[in-house]
Amino acid sequence: MNARRNAGFTLIEILAVIAILGLLMTLAIVNFSKQRQRGEVTATIARIKTLEVEIQKYNSSKGGQPYDKLAKIGVQANNATNEGVEALYAALQNKDFPEGTIFDEKWLTNTDGDVTSTAFHRIAGFKNELFEIADYWGNPFAYFQYTGYGSKQMVLLADPAEGEDPEQAVTPWQSKKTGTYANPDSCQIISAGPDRIFGTDDDVTNFDHD
Repeated sequence: MNARRNAGFTLIEILAVIAILGLLMTLAIVNFSKQRQRGEVTATIARIKTLEVEIQKYNSSKGGQPYDKLAKIGVQANNATNEGVEALYAALQNKDFPEGTIFDEKWLTNTDGDVTSTAFHRIAGFKNELFEIADYWGNPFAYFQYTGYGSKQMVLLADPAEGEDPEQAVTPWQSKKTGTYANPDSCQIISAGPDRIFGTDDDVTNFDHD
């Protein structure tokens, strides 16, 4: 009996080892997923920081942040979907703002397929698509200039959460305690975050929120 017991593992011992290995693999996968998500959030924050620099350059040149309404910058649109971020894109790429940076195409999406008849882009022959500037996950940012804080926007996501409507209503962030808007004299840039739902705790923004 002792000889047989010492010759190999018992079934219970083998099952215990398998269970431990399974637990370690699960922990490794969860840790990897969290690390990857942190990297994706960091990449989105970097895009927001770049947009803030461009907005500040625009502000210095034009005396104010870009509007979140296309009509205010003289650009015609097919619809109001994604209008805030489309207006931001059109302003920062406008031929009247030659000192601005041309965005990398991986930052751009056009979830609602908007094309304008207004030749606004500073590069001659550039497609007159009203692109949206997207977060790391390929979804359009919501952009509100402070004069538009009283309104909501409809944002059409390229990659919505499973079971969620790809078109979401977004409102500027307000403090639950005081009712005041974040960045009351400038603008709000909001990503739906890794859960791809606006208005949740994991939204990635250019302001602190609870």
